Amino acid sequence: MADQARRGIKIVGGPVDFDSLLMAALACPLPDVPESSLEIAKNIERTSGGRTSIPLRWSFTHAADHGEAQPAVKAPMARLIGTGGRGGGVPVKLYLALIWRAAGAPHTTDYSARLWAELLALPEPETKGARRISDALRALEAARLVWITRDPGEPSVVGLLDESGRGAPYQLPSTAYYHAQTLEAKAKSPERKKKFREEMDANRYSKLPLTLWTNGHIQAMSSAALAMLLILMSNSRASEGKEIWWSTQKFPERYGISPATRARGTTELESRGLLLVTKRLVPNSPNNTRALTRKKVRNVYTLINDAKLPDEDS
Repeated sequence: MADQARRGIKIVGGPVDFDSLLMAALACPLPDVPESSLEIAKNIERTSGGRTSIPLRWSFTHAADHGEAQPAVKAPMARLIGTGGRGGGVPVKLYLALIWRAAGAPHTTDYSARLWAELLALPEPETKGARRISDALRALEAARLVWITRDPGEPSVVGLLDESGRGAPYQLPSTAYYHAQTLEAKAKSPERKKKFREEMDANRYSKLPLTLWTNGHIQAMSSAALAMLLILMSNSRASEGKEIWWSTQKFPERYGISPATRARGTTELESRGLLLVTKRLVPNSPNNTRALTRKKVRNVYTLINDAKLPDEDS
């Protein structure tokens, strides 16, 4: 119990304990990242047309479901982190930064590799850091998440592709969602209504608070913590501070992330003051007599502090 108290975890039977929330909200240490990284983040914030969050389709984190006949295909995030070793978080961080910078039409940017390396707070940004960015761009290109026009001696022009990794042109998910919603409302046949509902599902998205960049959290966190952050945000509007939970049995198949990675990432987010984990008693089923002999507990997750959207953007 003492360890649970230190980590801000309490076993509760009802809603999240608000004393725990308040205590956790007071503890959000700012990461130690270079000032140059924060300055670039602030500059992107100033030049991004008043955007207060970064949109990210759920298809980036959720495995594609092709029905029971075929196994689920890993989502782009899991493939990037899984193939990149300890540096697998760099392509994911870079992709988030590219969306932030290039979400406005025509969805392109020509920032230099050195500048991206500084934003991501990579060591030796002019040499080794820039090479890691070049490697990350090649990984994103191979994953069909970006297209690149290379001009020797000049910064490459990078264009966004859809987060699903299918190579489709990029469109803001909010625009695509409401367009499909309008067409679904006007459609007459069940087939066309189904088609547009599927398009709506494909364009569901999360909003990442800019404070995750401008206060240095994303730059400093590990790939495990970043993966868990994005997974948490792609569930039940968690970035608005809503409680979420999931089946641990289905987690690896749905997200392509191992239980060990999930545990490491969750622990790190807690230590960074971005996540509150409480333990909730699960009501017993009245039809399950065996359940009456034991109590079940599940983890409930709540994003807090800089991981929670401002109220005006919720």
